[in-house]
Formats: sequence, structure tokens, C-alpha cells
Amino acid sequence: MRLLWTAPAPSQLWRAVRDNLDHWNVSKYEAWVEDELRADERVRAWVCNPSAAFTITAKTLLLYPHLDLLVTPSTGTNHIARGEVEATGVKVMSLLDNRVELETISA
Repeated sequence: MRLLWTAPAPSQLWRAVRDNLDHWNVSKYEAWVEDELRADERVRAWVCNPSAAFTITAKTLLLYPHLDLLVTPSTGTNHIARGEVEATGVKVMSLLDNRVELETISA
């Protein structure tokens, strides 16, 4: 399975994530505008960039026809047309979906 990671990540975080994704084929690049996205029919999960200058819509998902899961490493989802995306059958998750874990994070 292919995981697409377009969110920025510090190198140490990225190494920790990569080292724990043995069964995933990972494609990582930062996408700040929609034109930077690369179509890939193998993508099943996507960690998107919450600071990108575009909204992820059903049209965006045409680039990833087998996408099952869209994850944002943020509490907000205003960069995702959530209802539209979920109507395509793609599950959307954010940090708010796990309040217990979120409350363990301290600054």
C-alpha cells in the first residue's frame, strides 16, 4: 500500500514515522499548492499539508482514485471540504478525532 505524505515534517519526526511504516510504500514531498500534487493510483492513505494554499475537494481526490483515508496533522479541517470528501467514501481524520491522546501533548 502507498502512503502519500505532503505535510511538512522535521527530519527526526519523519525518520520515526518512516521507521514504523514497514508495510507501506511511502511517497513524501511537500505540496503547498494544488499543482504540486502528483497523481498516483496506488495511494491509499494521505497525510496532507494543513497549511497548503488550497482546499482538498472531491476533484482533488481524482488524483488518488483508491484513497481510503485522509489525515491532517492539525486540529482544524478548514483546508478540507470534509463533507464533500467523506461523500466519496474517504475517511477524514484530524488530531481532534483522538481527544485523549491530544490532551497528553504539552508545550
